[in-house]
Amino acid sequence: MHNVAFDELSRLPFASMRLLKSNLDEKKLSEWINNTNLMSRRPLYYLLWGFVATDKETKELENRLLNKQRIWPKQEYAAIVAAYLELNSVKGLAWVELNLLASGANKKPDHLVQATMMALSVHGSGASSAAKQNEIIELYRRLIQKRPDLISYVVADLNQWQRWEFTPYFIQVLKSEATLTFQQRYSVIMFLQRSNHPEAKKALASL
Repeated sequence: MHNVAFDELSRLPFASMRLLKSNLDEKKLSEWINNTNLMSRRPLYYLLWGFVATDKETKELENRLLNKQRIWPKQEYAAIVAAYLELNSVKGLAWVELNLLASGANKKPDHLVQATMMALSVHGSGASSAAKQNEIIELYRRLIQKRPDLISYVVADLNQWQRWEFTPYFIQVLKSEATLTFQQRYSVIMFLQRSNHPEAKKALASL
């Protein structure tokens, strides 16, 4: 029965999980997270824990996310980032941008960057309001300038959320001499194909 409940919960969209907040037990979730026999279930437990954890847990989560000694599974790391963002909202976004998505010498390993982008996508899609989603979109706006290597992650979400105001930027990306991988170029073209911006079709016709 427990396995059935776990499977059902794991299939819920993030926004639907948030509705379960009043039924969640913070202490029990903490016990499960620390139970080595339940390691495969940690991603879900972290997601749920983020809805009921208190502010005092913030520093603990930051320490876990910055721990260079531990080899994190991508799904678990993504869930911790998502829990952290649920707990910290706007301040959490600024911290994630500075500490987990930095470039240069402080750049995180690719699989952890991918995990962080997964968490941002989950929060953007499951945002509790348009304003919350806009905060992530503004972060994306900065990221595509500072971290062009992340463009395929960003454009996929902007496509899903139909944020066609980014069309002129992505047209410029295609026209520029910037080196794009096949996946990045394909993601941008897919965005332009769906965009209702008047310049999108013109740009595609000129390719």
